[in-house]
Formats: sequence, structure tokens, C-alpha cells
Amino acid sequence: DVIKQYDDSSNRMDVVKFVDLNSTEVQWVERRGNDLVMRFAGGDQLTLSGYYHSDNWWEYKINQLQFAD
Repeated sequence: DVIKQYDDSSNRMDVVKFVDLNSTEVQWVERRGNDLVMRFAGGDQLTLSGYYHSDNWWEYKINQLQFAD
């Protein structure tokens, strides 16, 4: 799956919440260009598109990842 976050509203928190996934199920995390890619047990993968675009683009980043545990 790919998440592209383009909301530049101020004073908000963008959260990806995994209600049925524990943090221990993250197998690896890597940077691919400007993207943050996470792979999970079972082979699923999540890409946060443009996560590393620029420090000046903080408005367009996911601010927090929350896991079931």
C-alpha cells in the first residue's frame, strides 16, 4: 500500500494507526529515494510517499505511527 499525504493544514497530527498489527511484526524499514518503506511479517508492505522529500516539507509528512501494542 502507498500513502501520499498532501494536507498542509497547520496544527494537526497525521497518524497511521495499525489496529491489528504489533510493532514486532515490522521486519525492516528503509529509505528508497524520498519514500519510507516498511515491510511486515506476512509480506505486506507500506510506502509513505515523499516522506524524505525535504525538511521544509514537514506539513506533508506522517507525524506518527501507532501499533496495536
